[in-house]
Amino acid sequence: MNSLLWICIVLLGFLSLYSLAHYFCVIVFLRAKRVGRAFDELPQNSVAVLIPSRNEGEVALRAIHSALKQDHQGPLSIYLLLKDRADSSLQFLSTAFPSVSFSEAAVSVIEISQQGPHRLFVAFTGDDAKSEKINWIAEKLDTEYLAILDSDHQAHQTWIRSSLVLLKESNSRIIQGRRGALSTTGFFQLWDSLHQHIGCEIFNVAFTHLNLTLFITGTTVVMESELLKNNPMSTCLTEDVEFSYRILMQGEKCIYNPYFGSNEEVSPDMYSFIARRRRWANGHTGSFFNHITKIVSAPVSSRDRIQFLFHGIHYLIALFVFALHLDIGLILIQGMSPLSQFAAFLSSMILGKMITGTQRSQGYASRISEILIVFAWIFPAILILINLLIALIAWDPSQAILPIPNSLQALGLIGLCAPLIVLLAGLYGFKQLHVGSFIWVVVTYPVAFYLDVTAVLIGLLDFITNRKYWHVVARAPRAQESKTKVGEIHGIPILGIKDSLRLSSLLEGIRMNLKRFLSFFKKPTRVLIWIILIGLLYLGVTYTPQLMLPVIPSSCEALQHDTDPWIVSPSKIPWYCNKSSNGKQVGWSKRTGSYRVFREDHLKAIDSEFWDTLDSTFFCNKAVFRPQNVTLIPEGGVNMILRKEKLGGKDFSSGSMATKENTDSFFQYGRFEVEMKPSKTSGVVSAFFLYRFDPWQEIDMEFIGRDTTKILLNVYYNPGNPGDLYNYGYRGTPVLVDLGFDAARDYHRYALEWDAEEIRWFVDDRLIHRRKEGFPTPIPHLPMRFYMNTWPTCSVELAGPFIPTEEAMGAEFKSVSIYKWKPAQFPWLSTFVDYLFPFSPTEEWRKNANWMQAPKSP
Repeated sequence: MNSLLWICIVLLGFLSLYSLAHYFCVIVFLRAKRVGRAFDELPQNSVAVLIPSRNEGEVALRAIHSALKQDHQGPLSIYLLLKDRADSSLQFLSTAFPSVSFSEAAVSVIEISQQGPHRLFVAFTGDDAKSEKINWIAEKLDTEYLAILDSDHQAHQTWIRSSLVLLKESNSRIIQGRRGALSTTGFFQLWDSLHQHIGCEIFNVAFTHLNLTLFITGTTVVMESELLKNNPMSTCLTEDVEFSYRILMQGEKCIYNPYFGSNEEVSPDMYSFIARRRRWANGHTGSFFNHITKIVSAPVSSRDRIQFLFHGIHYLIALFVFALHLDIGLILIQGMSPLSQFAAFLSSMILGKMITGTQRSQGYASRISEILIVFAWIFPAILILINLLIALIAWDPSQAILPIPNSLQALGLIGLCAPLIVLLAGLYGFKQLHVGSFIWVVVTYPVAFYLDVTAVLIGLLDFITNRKYWHVVARAPRAQESKTKVGEIHGIPILGIKDSLRLSSLLEGIRMNLKRFLSFFKKPTRVLIWIILIGLLYLGVTYTPQLMLPVIPSSCEALQHDTDPWIVSPSKIPWYCNKSSNGKQVGWSKRTGSYRVFREDHLKAIDSEFWDTLDSTFFCNKAVFRPQNVTLIPEGGVNMILRKEKLGGKDFSSGSMATKENTDSFFQYGRFEVEMKPSKTSGVVSAFFLYRFDPWQEIDMEFIGRDTTKILLNVYYNPGNPGDLYNYGYRGTPVLVDLGFDAARDYHRYALEWDAEEIRWFVDDRLIHRRKEGFPTPIPHLPMRFYMNTWPTCSVELAGPFIPTEEAMGAEFKSVSIYKWKPAQFPWLSTFVDYLFPFSPTEEWRKNANWMQAPKSP
């Protein structure tokens, strides 16, 4: 197992352990009883609701409307916090309250209306940042409690009253309300809501059940005024996280209102979806590192410290996911064709440019760095997609998995799917799950996952490079026409996830998306880009390389062949085997299809789930195989020892290994590569080969001890299907090839490749011999078992007289690599290559095969 696979295993293990915390919270969430309760108490505490806004237009009036509708019986002051009179909300306020003058520049706080104990104000703070607006007004107020409601939220009517009751019951100073979405009719709206209103709320319920603190979200929060005045909001990207960590260090505990809170607008497009997460990843991580050294001395319990670490590294986990993703890409790319690699590279660069182009980043260096980080994330994704599609087309699921133990793959899959499982559990627990929402969430999860991590990686890049980007983002599509009327403000209906994904809502969403799709064709450049992307993906999936390999054997001698059926005489195949060596090319071999690593075994140990050490013998074998003769070499590999000992009626024992006798360990086509050193004892055969019986088919690479400067290559063929009793043959069709070195002196790599059209034999990656169909036999076509062994033969003709020696007579096998073969997807590519590099016609052999000829008329 190479270093990339070890890195993959380590990262999978770490992410799986981290995911266990999520699964634990899900279990706590599902076990927690969520029942409604009545709030009959009527607290009379004075409360100020702060609504910071920045050019939210008519949306801000909805927040005001929901605040005015609060059923709190005590004094309630509502403050809309604007920077100045240029804010876009002011024109809608003027329409709704025509009797109020907003033009007096000297006045910073203007009372707009009073409805019983509820008073509405607009405050011009002169500050742009949300935190500065809140701090500015908080210092001027003397209410007992302060509540913060973002301007794109609509508060539930009982939010303030229920929060005050819960604060009094728990003797706490701050409470976070429950949040939901106003509408989730689009892809980005749905996934923004799933993250914020399902995922976050799961952890709020779990933390509450575990008696842990909550981390405020910067909105729908009620707290004692003194708590905010003593801990002013920091001017940073995520002032809510910074504030939460600061009060946690003081031992304060934020509790949860699971009954009432608010519903908010969510991201309507890719720009807003990515920009929000980018800012959160940057600011959240910065706040975490600002407080990580303080948690040690803070007056909190060990459970609180663990919770702080769990919460703080939330976005940093994306780096481990990124590293794992990149590692998997590097593993997969090794088995892909250059064209597939190029297609993945180019399409990833195009997608990276398209995604980062939505973010409006300033500066050449910033844009380039963002493209590179997104490319590094998307490139492995395209490789994984190409590999998956190839596996689906070939209907071979094994191509879509990594060459690591199945248990680790399952563990890694559970870890990587943790976000999806958490969200589905949340939908179930919040009674938002039905067939439509389940299908839609599962189908769209991969796209949401990659976009989410893309945004987080850009945000972490901002953090590392100390870029404090804050962009205005839209939380909902802007209305084309104002609905505000003179003397009137109102909210909008709430459409939750479950209702958004009902059939009627889905059909409406399809209609809207179809309309957008048709408008897409008005921009030919975008259409061209997508055509290029689809074309690149098509090439990457469907093109399989065909390599022209020169056949340059040192010397080849055809030994006596069987004359049984299904064998063409070598005399009728002039280029079949050269008797002399002149160092010149004797032909071409066409390698079609592709080979994918199935197993790489350095034989540090004998895997009993894959290998059998045999306890048997056969005709003409002077020894009995037994498992004890297969011993491990300390530095890696196995030694198949040939010993003189009486056993089973024979005078010697030896060693043999074979793949397990089950379906998964029989191979139909592939590449089989062994690094070995054969026995140099006369009369001893050291070999690896593929073999089956009923019908007998076999492909050999054998060393004969009398001369280890040569290698014997052989094929046995019989037609039929498994179970057919065609087992003709004795010698087979052997050829002897000169290696040009003594194989017994050192390790070398030997390989045989077997596909539907050819068999090829290699020594140290040099092609020394190949056979096409009918030269001199048809190509074996049935699954076979893979063997390695050493044995003394009774055939003096084959290996010379057996002369036992006092020295070690065994063979050493250092490693084994097995590759599975995938055929070319398009035969016309093979035809085209044949045209460029002519071969002897494939069907030519039939003319020389007597058994294929029709009987002549007398």
